[in-house]
Amino acid sequence: MDSGGKKNATFNSYLQLSGVKLCGTVFFSVDDNDDTCVMLSILLGLANYQVATAGTLVQGLKLAKSRQFDLYLLDFKLPDGTGLQLCQQIRCFDSLTPIILCSGKSGLDSRQEALTAGAQAYLTKPVEPDVLKETMHWLLNKARHTGQRL
Repeated sequence: MDSGGKKNATFNSYLQLSGVKLCGTVFFSVDDNDDTCVMLSILLGLANYQVATAGTLVQGLKLAKSRQFDLYLLDFKLPDGTGLQLCQQIRCFDSLTPIILCSGKSGLDSRQEALTAGAQAYLTKPVEPDVLKETMHWLLNKARHTGQRL
């Protein structure tokens, strides 16, 4: 089992033990930092969201093509590429689902690059949990009000 599978199995076990009931909103996070993936899965899981994770561009693209997600959360730096590249590739087959790109780079050029690649939001790491939550809710509400699928 790859590290992505181990993380998902661990998260699913956590959910079963905690009695958390999952709702329909499904987030997809691509980040090569295992701790970030686990923390995000637990944080969003406690809010009754489902979370799928991947650690590389290739894994992320494969999973993104395999099912429908309500929101993508992409890390900028991946071991086999960038979140920008993944964002552009996702946009080739999914033009509607909101994408948030996260990076340690705080410059306006990086933000503009992300938006040009197809992301709707750009957050600078470390991301405060409340800022992430507000951004996710804003994008999901915007998608619902503009008729995008969720």
